[in-house]
Amino acid sequence: MKKLSIVLMLAAACLLLPPTAVAQYVDWTGTVSTEWNEPDNWSTHAVPVDTSFVRIIQAASDGRYPVLSSSVKVRYFRLQTYQITIGSHTLEADEMDTLWGTIVSDNGKLKVTGINPLYGTYIQGPINIDLEYGRLFGITYGGDVVMHVTSKANQYNWWPRNSGVYISYNANDTFKGNVKFIVDGVGDLNIGTFASTTLFEKKVDFILSNPGPNQTRVYFSQRGGTSIFKDSVNVFLTPRTEFYPKSFVNFEGPVSLNNQGGRFEVAAWGDFTNNPSGDAKSSLIRFSKDINVDQSEGSVAFGSNYTSEYQGFLSASSSGSLIDTLSTVRLSGAGLSKGSISFINSIINTPIRNWPPPPTRPQPWRERA
Repeated sequence: MKKLSIVLMLAAACLLLPPTAVAQYVDWTGTVSTEWNEPDNWSTHAVPVDTSFVRIIQAASDGRYPVLSSSVKVRYFRLQTYQITIGSHTLEADEMDTLWGTIVSDNGKLKVTGINPLYGTYIQGPINIDLEYGRLFGITYGGDVVMHVTSKANQYNWWPRNSGVYISYNANDTFKGNVKFIVDGVGDLNIGTFASTTLFEKKVDFILSNPGPNQTRVYFSQRGGTSIFKDSVNVFLTPRTEFYPKSFVNFEGPVSLNNQGGRFEVAAWGDFTNNPSGDAKSSLIRFSKDINVDQSEGSVAFGSNYTSEYQGFLSASSSGSLIDTLSTVRLSGAGLSKGSISFINSIINTPIRNWPPPPTRPQPWRERA
């Protein structure tokens, strides 16, 4: 009876541990070849299955990297200081993290419930990313990116699983190709936080829709971050969706907004700094080219007085958006058939003199040839 009690206690303790604490890892060895589906390339001499905890954390003696010849699914995937080629295939995992890794893609897909984190990684070639929650930072995306965000707010009970997806969470990210964000969950997509910089070198599309009663939101440059768009930006909003550029955002190309019931607001309020006093700093959003608004419903605000329950620790700011001498706000398509547009605390047709340089943070990766 005593022996049975001990066994039951040990079993209960195991249930309380996170999955990775009790998992048996399947490690890549590359003993035979680069083929993922070769059993002898794995430490268990068996090809990983959908319940496997996979680690690619070491090189074979001749540096053979794993290459997918078909789509694969695992429970957990870790890539550390190493490389994987997914090609045009799908790598699917419930959980994933990377550190200093390289992912080679040719329109392949990462289909992941949670990434925590994707850090210091170089993604070579065009890629599709399906993601519910996670933190991605210190990354260079070398080709076109389609990121599908399906956050399910409040489904989980620990951060960041109930907080959506974070880009440039605590280090700089660079997108070198065209980018399309499809956000249709009920959580948030946050771009640029904690004094990091997100650089978009080519066209960016944001397509927001909402399946439920809560809001779907895209936030920019919270807590002192900077977002820079070198090319055009297109935003599509539907009811219960919100698009919030705030803190420091620089739109160097034209911006097009198709609003069918959402909310586009340049938040003119102070944001967190990292100093101990907790003082807030003013936000500044710059539009350098034309802004085209096609709005059938919803609201657009280029600068606003932000007051809410946050007023106790986020000070209101008199600064907001800056629409400089090369820009014109144009009503196109349906124009302004319904809803509202406002320019509270906006500086219109004034050249900017002191645009703050982006914060400098060392990149945690070394670009591969």
